[in-house]
Amino acid sequence: MGWIVSYDFDGVLSAGPQWVLDKFRDDLEDPEVEVWICTARYGHGPERAEVEAWLRFQGVEGVSVLYTDRELKGPYLLELIEANRHYDDDVDQVMSAEDHGIEAIYIDPDEEEEEEEEEEW
Repeated sequence: MGWIVSYDFDGVLSAGPQWVLDKFRDDLEDPEVEVWICTARYGHGPERAEVEAWLRFQGVEGVSVLYTDRELKGPYLLELIEANRHYDDDVDQVMSAEDHGIEAIYIDPDEEEEEEEEEEW
């Protein structure tokens, strides 16, 4: 594996901009990229079930999911996943990743809506 890339779930893969979901799918197809989902959701009960249901609905198999139980993701991204890059819509999570030497890409939750508004003009 060349790169290890991690995506947040809520607001990034689920209900995020379409380009992020497209990038996620491209990364899944790339044999040089190991793809993870790193979410602050709890790793048990209905929160885990929702992630698993979304993955089934999307037809995604073989992706590892790390649940941080509402903790900051930086230490997990560094020590457990050894991620090179992380996509997230939470500024605190982006800062935590960066504080641990992970390249973090902030996903603006309003980005797609703004693009749609511009296209209407």
